Amino acid sequence: TIRDETPDIDISGLQLNATSCGLSNGSITGLQITGNSFATIQWKNDAGIVVGTSRDLQNVSAGRYKLVLLDATEACGDSTNFLVIPAIPAPAINSLNAVIQPATCDLANGGIRGIVLSGTIGPVFVSWVNELNNVVGSSIDLNNISPGRYRLKVKDASTCDTMFSNVFEIINNGAVTIDTTNAVVRSTGCTRINGGITGIRITGADQFQWINADNNLVVSTSIDLVNMPAGNYRLVATNSLYSCTRQSRVYSITTAQPIAVNITGVTAKDASCLINNGSINITQLSADRNLFSFLWLKDSTVPMGVSLELTGLEAGIYHLIATDTNGCAKAIYKRVIVMLAPPVIDESALRIANDTCEFETGAISGITVSGSPGPFTYRWLDVAGQIKGTRLNITGLVSGSYVLEVTDANNCIRNSSVLQIGKILTNLPVPKVVDLTIPRHSNAVIKVGNVLAGGLYELIDESSGVVIQNGTTGQFVIERVLTDMSLLIRVFAGPCRSTEARFSIKVIDFTKLEIPNAFSPNGDGINDRFRIKLTGYFRLDGLKIFNRWGQQVFETKDLTSEWDGTFKGKFLPPGIFYYLIEGLDVGGKKLRKSGSITLIR
Repeated sequence: TIRDETPDIDISGLQLNATSCGLSNGSITGLQITGNSFATIQWKNDAGIVVGTSRDLQNVSAGRYKLVLLDATEACGDSTNFLVIPAIPAPAINSLNAVIQPATCDLANGGIRGIVLSGTIGPVFVSWVNELNNVVGSSIDLNNISPGRYRLKVKDASTCDTMFSNVFEIINNGAVTIDTTNAVVRSTGCTRINGGITGIRITGADQFQWINADNNLVVSTSIDLVNMPAGNYRLVATNSLYSCTRQSRVYSITTAQPIAVNITGVTAKDASCLINNGSINITQLSADRNLFSFLWLKDSTVPMGVSLELTGLEAGIYHLIATDTNGCAKAIYKRVIVMLAPPVIDESALRIANDTCEFETGAISGITVSGSPGPFTYRWLDVAGQIKGTRLNITGLVSGSYVLEVTDANNCIRNSSVLQIGKILTNLPVPKVVDLTIPRHSNAVIKVGNVLAGGLYELIDESSGVVIQNGTTGQFVIERVLTDMSLLIRVFAGPCRSTEARFSIKVIDFTKLEIPNAFSPNGDGINDRFRIKLTGYFRLDGLKIFNRWGQQVFETKDLTSEWDGTFKGKFLPPGIFYYLIEGLDVGGKKLRKSGSITLIR
């Protein structure tokens, strides 16, 4: 069966519903559609704009609309004529001719007028609300209102909802604002007029006046107030176009207090040595030194300098004055510099002992030192500038000139007068010596019995007058004496000398060997070695020592050699050993001796 699917619209049941309250609540319903299996449904307004795609047109505003049914495949269709959705009259707010009057100078002198209402059903209620929705007016015109944003609120007796106008803004012409958030008040200086008020921000003003609140005189026409003395000031800002003004609170500029500063580090030195060499050096302050200038005054009147260090000072009272960046001056330090007395050398009790025979017996004592602070250091100097002593009293001097140099704790130096040590000449004691009798070929040891310390002794061969030995010990040794001798001995000390002492050495022919019969080589330092003592002359041909089995354990041809009780580097046990000595005596005769030795451990 072939069906006819040509699109067709039946408007016999048409229903048009008008809009109300100015809303998009109109509709067209009741149309019947057939043959739409392959067709599309479109509702178009009189501008050709598609406003719906279903059979019923809902929620549209008042206007002209038509339904178009189109089969896109076969290019056939159907449509209605324009159908009109009417509008039921509704209340409306007409603000096309509204007049907005700005406010000025933050005053309530603004207004909104000229708004017209239409379509209302009485009674009608109107009100003006601000941004906080607070009611600020109840008539169609808004008068005497402050700057702000406002809208009109309207409700009539119809079923329509309350209407609101657009937001109207009443601007604030000529308004002046003063922001003191960052205001800074600077005190004026003690001597410098540099007080000020700065950092205030102003908008809307083109004229400024700072007024002295104490006498109402204008003192400045700039935003920042500078170089002012102490006083009370307020700022008046003006918008000359609208004659608006605003003024600040009263600000007080006070006189600055001196910046606090103390001396926390100082070194000072009094004058000394009768020289203007005192000093004061400020090494540390409790505040930044760059905030101050300085002035030193002596005895409160005489300027002495502007740095923190003074040198070359005489005795006096010194004050340091610090002046800060506000010109405030304050005395922050005081120091009395005194002239320390130099050392005083008193020679009234001086005692001088002269030198005898250059024995360095000269001495100086009795000097006293006083006056300046100690401790003192001393130096005794001879004419060549050589230091001879470092104590107040001095001994051990030879004849000559000496000066005491005294230095105190301040390095002040004072010298004594030149002090003279005299020279004493005298005969020295005659050396005491005794005649000697010794074996031929032995050494003669000569000892002076009254040795003079510091003396120089000379030993003289009387027959020739030749000095054969000299020395300071008073002891001489003549080796291997063969014949009798006649000798002289004398002593010298500088320019002094003694009378010569005469003595003799008598030589006898004699040979004597002293041989011990025991020794104890145990390391105690007592009798640890076997040794033979010779008196006179003896030429040793050989010394041999044997153990009790006849084994030779020691041999030497040097009489000064000693046996330590060892054999081939090893200690021998305690026991009896035997010696054999052979040689020539003082007469050239052969001498042979033997015996036993006991080795004790």
